[in-house]
Amino acid sequence: MSASDLYAYFNPGCRTGLPGQSGDSYFIVGSLHSAEFPLPVVSYRVVHNN
Repeated sequence: MSASDLYAYFNPGCRTGLPGQSGDSYFIVGSLHSAEFPLPVVSYRVVHNN
């Protein structure tokens, strides 16, 4: 359990899009969830929820 969400990206540097492409694709894992990612994740951000 956490007060944070994980934003997972398929491109380096937390860039959105599918691998090697631009776009708006990324994956969010909420604070009470687990996930299996549809593609390899190569960067991520942890976002604290207030």
